[in-house]
Amino acid sequence: MTIRFENIKNNEDYIEEYREYTAEVDGEEVGYATVTIYTDGDVMVDRMDINEDQRNKGYGTQFITLLGKELGDLIVAPDNADAQRLWARLGEDMEGTRKWDTYYAFDQGFGVYVI
Repeated sequence: MTIRFENIKNNEDYIEEYREYTAEVDGEEVGYATVTIYTDGDVMVDRMDINEDQRNKGYGTQFITLLGKELGDLIVAPDNADAQRLWARLGEDMEGTRKWDTYYAFDQGFGVYVI
């Protein structure tokens, strides 16, 4: 799997960069992710989707692993039970940590995790 990104225009003072990543396997796009890099160094995966016909092949795990290698710790807030299972398997729930006060507002009913 390879990943590539492009910077998206950003007008917010507290955001360093906003990126859109694409994941490819054998030259075929299998998914994408949008990532916000904040000025304090925190990195949040705003959205990650694997194409429906490419799911359950391990691409989500590979994609997030490559993003983590490139960007460091990743903060994720799942919006569905399938995503929650993936993030819970790969990371730790942030509730009760020092960063929880910053990121609890992103909880969509499925927790907030650091990968």
